[in-house]
Amino acid sequence: MDSSEILSPATSAVSNQEEVESDAPSCSSGDSTGEKFVPVLLCTYCRMPIAQYGEILSHRATDAWASQVYTYELELFDDNPPLWCYSATNPSAHRFDLVRCDAAIALGHRRIQLTGAWSAEHTFFLGHEWRYAVCKNCNSFLGWGFRPSLQPSNDVEDAAAAPAADAEATDEGLSFVGIILTRCTGHEKYPLDLLKFREVARSSDGPS
Repeated sequence: MDSSEILSPATSAVSNQEEVESDAPSCSSGDSTGEKFVPVLLCTYCRMPIAQYGEILSHRATDAWASQVYTYELELFDDNPPLWCYSATNPSAHRFDLVRCDAAIALGHRRIQLTGAWSAEHTFFLGHEWRYAVCKNCNSFLGWGFRPSLQPSNDVEDAAAAPAADAEATDEGLSFVGIILTRCTGHEKYPLDLLKFREVARSSDGPS
């Protein structure tokens, strides 16, 4: 993937503008076949599922950087409660509207792949450092993974002076994934059987 296409909280050139509920995500049945459907976010570029409604963290983050992140509720899917979204602005005044998703989309289900070194520079969520998140299927940039910070936060000089994180570092301790809404497409009724099939197919591929 061309590095010029990757946008970070610290520097970017944008072209587009809390934990998972213990209950299972809402499903609906097909009219005649009994097939189950779930609301999902799809990668805009390849149409692969990224997160189910129930994997989008429903509680409001208390650690969003108040001066750079505006928090609001948005109804993403019909017949489901609104979700917390985060309008985050980077130093170049580029804005990204994010939803926070469970870490499982990058770990267990492997719909998202994290890449690059961990960084604490201009993190949108205080006490966390970030790493790029791309679609596992097409490698398109979709957001960032966040984990508890091992470096000073929001201080450019301190972050620059800190030892560089290993680009091949594991994703252990991943807290959540911030997905950019304008890089995804909502699908109200995605076939649950197809979603499970694709998850099994990804699991059989093994770690990348």
